[in-house]
Amino acid sequence: MTIIVAGDPNRDRRRGQGRRHRPQDERDAHIYALGDRVAFDASSVLMIGVLAMAMLEWAHVWIANGIFATFVAGSLVSSTVKLAAYRRGF
Repeated sequence: MTIIVAGDPNRDRRRGQGRRHRPQDERDAHIYALGDRVAFDASSVLMIGVLAMAMLEWAHVWIANGIFATFVAGSLVSSTVKLAAYRRGF
């Protein structure tokens, strides 16, 4: 009852949790943008294959698996590009 009346004392500490990482400087912002841009390009190209699967009337399970694999591949490409950019000193 006192927490409801007085407020949660840990509220300010928990407020920042769960938010997406914000870049700290200009170089970080460019690296994150590069990774997201390359991931979008990779996902777009792979999604054309999923679209072809849908037009060829494949089973729904394979189309769904193709969409999932496209998003996983996009995330892996994004992480790889970001790590390579940090490693090479973007």
